[in-house]
Amino acid sequence: MCRRGSPPGVAVKQPLAQQIVSHCVRLARHPPPFGASTHQNPPSYGAHIHSQSPDFGALLSAAGQALKSAALDYSQIINALDAEIVAFAETVRRADPAAAVATCPPWDVGELVKHTGYSHRWAGEMVRRRVDKVLPFRDVAMGLPADRKEYPDWLAAGREPLVATLRAADPDAAMWAWGADRHVRFWARRQLFETAIHHADAEMALGRQPAVEAATAVEGIDEFLENLPHAAHFAPHVKELRGNGESLHFHCTDAEGEWMIQLEPDGFSWEHGHGKGSVAVRGAAADLLLLTYGRLKADDARFQRFGDEGVLASWLVNARI
Repeated sequence: MCRRGSPPGVAVKQPLAQQIVSHCVRLARHPPPFGASTHQNPPSYGAHIHSQSPDFGALLSAAGQALKSAALDYSQIINALDAEIVAFAETVRRADPAAAVATCPPWDVGELVKHTGYSHRWAGEMVRRRVDKVLPFRDVAMGLPADRKEYPDWLAAGREPLVATLRAADPDAAMWAWGADRHVRFWARRQLFETAIHHADAEMALGRQPAVEAATAVEGIDEFLENLPHAAHFAPHVKELRGNGESLHFHCTDAEGEWMIQLEPDGFSWEHGHGKGSVAVRGAAADLLLLTYGRLKADDARFQRFGDEGVLASWLVNARI
């Protein structure tokens, strides 16, 4: 999906075969959401399919191969979540619960751990019940200890029930979710990146460099962009992610991962691929994930930036969730 030579702000069209493969991959990865008739549609990706007669069998086969190579599967996501919770709990065992978390103000480490443990128990209970609407936190037994020094063990204790529930569940089962994919699988991905980003917060609070595997980070950027339009109900500034044809290009230097984002008057669209954006950022996948979530600044020396810094700054401010 390599696109070269297009001027900034101009939508880039793929060859027909690539368009259909991309479309099939997106449908496979992001099926119609639960209750689609009453919810906002997922973001459009700008694909424009002309009336021609390609070999659909070959295209569908190619789509399947692209999906297989491009995405972490459900079991891989759960395995990564399992390991991330173990690592997070180990990190915060060495931290003062009152230590400030500069990347997630005004929380301290104790609040960060409490939030993440609550999220694990809440998500696990919703998956267990296959809820068709949001479950209030008050309806979930949290078991939070009174002593904040016990929070790391409490966080670790929530791992097995969450992981076991997700492993036992059908990832294709429909259920409530706040994001684009209203199925059980949404919650495995969401909890992986909820945990990974807050683990990174804890690492940075301790003066350490977070470590996220490149393939996981690429998946995390996909997950972020898919769900971002649906975050407006708790992050209203997301509605400001619009423009007049400006575009952003994010490019991983250590993994297969590129994203083109187009800003339009009524919102934004995105797709995988190479193109000339109004602004471009190159960096390692893990660093781009942390930039996406506002944990790193765009002027960090680990990034290469080209083009309109104002477009990038506006995106990063309004995409913060």
